Amino acid sequence: MSDHERLIVTYSELDNTVYLFCPPGEDPMTVLAAARLVLHDPSYQELAWCLGMAPVWHVPREATG
Repeated sequence: MSDHERLIVTYSELDNTVYLFCPPGEDPMTVLAAARLVLHDPSYQELAWCLGMAPVWHVPREATG
């Protein structure tokens, strides 16, 4: 996890690592909504746990544009 000007979530299958770049103080629900689009369930659940959140299994309408 690293501070960045934009929210970026990516996953490396090579080393089974989630890379999360986000603005300081970004809403964890926004992070999870973006992560849900790119992560497999186990990685998504672990990220939710790291953010102190329960996994959200739907994408909020505002996250889909």
